[in-house]
Amino acid sequence: MIGQSTCTVALFCILCACASAKSLRGGRHQQRRLKISPDYQGTPYEANPIAIPGMLQVELFDKGGEGVGYHDIKDPAAKAKAPPNVIRQDSPIQINDEGPDVNGSEAVGQIGIGMGIGGEWLRYTIEATETATYRPIWRIATYDPKGGDNVVQTNLALGTGAEANPCTGDLPVAGGLDIKVNTGGYKTFKSYTSKDPITIPKGAHVLTVCLSDVVDFEMNYIDFEVVGEGGATEAPSAAPSIAPSVMPSAAPSDAPSAAPSAAPVAA
Repeated sequence: MIGQSTCTVALFCILCACASAKSLRGGRHQQRRLKISPDYQGTPYEANPIAIPGMLQVELFDKGGEGVGYHDIKDPAAKAKAPPNVIRQDSPIQINDEGPDVNGSEAVGQIGIGMGIGGEWLRYTIEATETATYRPIWRIATYDPKGGDNVVQTNLALGTGAEANPCTGDLPVAGGLDIKVNTGGYKTFKSYTSKDPITIPKGAHVLTVCLSDVVDFEMNYIDFEVVGEGGATEAPSAAPSIAPSVMPSAAPSDAPSAAPSAAPVAA
């Protein structure tokens, strides 16, 4: 009797070990287990995490500073020539007006991230209201005055915040762009659907926007719309109808707390 019980316990342990190993293979299984690490020192820029599904305003990356809320590698001389940030004046991440006052294509008060270069990343604390698959829509601008197309390679990495290198192998990536495009102006924005879907489980997570290979790159927002398990195959026929947030009247402190061509979704 004792021998039979011992064998039963041993068999149960083997089955549990196999199930655990299986859950670590493949991005989807791994993603369903992720939560925010207690070691993550970043905090949402606003009072609450960014709600998903919905629109992620890229200028609202987490507070925490270099290596936590963002990774910035721009040349200091280039940053010195840039205009002052519209908000978050103490951040090295360039935050620009994208509206008509600067000959931009976006609505009055619209702001976004500018001067993005390959190798940089931004982190966001998000809260997904349900487990779902999304086909993100990226609102971007990139321009070559000589008329050529610029490479745009971006990704999204879903993690816990504990990863030292979220965009370079520590995490599976999905939901990004892999295109060559010229939007027609440094401030002329167009919307592009991601090359593949991304599944986000219900709950709070740390999402990293990875700028893998970009030049003269600006972002306004990334829109997350549920497309169902397996993702969508067609691009939406129009830009998202959700109105992006406008320039805030007062900003919280940002001090640290401790490659085929593609047609746009819509102009």
